[in-house]
Formats: sequence, structure tokens, C-alpha cells
Amino acid sequence: MFLITQANYLNKSETEVELEILLIA
Repeated sequence: MFLITQANYLNKSETEVELEILLIA
């Protein structure tokens, strides 16, 4: 899951990443 998140981070905008972090946390 963490590796997938890292890969997505490179392809998503900062806002999208922040939303994912909130969902994971």
C-alpha cells in the first residue's frame, strides 16, 4: 500500500496526495 502511494505521489497533484494521506491516516 505504501509503495503504491509513493508511485501515485509522482503522478498526482499535491492536493490529491493530501486527500489520500487523510484517507490513509
